[in-house]
Amino acid sequence: MNGAHSCDKRGTRSEVQVEFPNVVFENGFEEDDILWTPERESYESVERRAKLVLDRVFQNDHDDTCAVAPCFSKVTKPQQFFYRYISHSA
Repeated sequence: MNGAHSCDKRGTRSEVQVEFPNVVFENGFEEDDILWTPERESYESVERRAKLVLDRVFQNDHDDTCAVAPCFSKVTKPQQFFYRYISHSA
């Protein structure tokens, strides 16, 4: 989720790359966190973004296994969305 707390803002691409050297960044992954704003992101917005990611995973990943580890400080609504989405996509 974006905003409200500076801990919600990710590190720069360079910082992430140093800490996790085996990560492969997708094309267009910006150096700075361009999505972070001082305003808290709504749950509806989180669900829209999560759906885009999951659609992409299920359309492009032909493996039998997929692990999703959502990290939210208030996990109830986003977690319900993931379970609802995955059960409909299976």
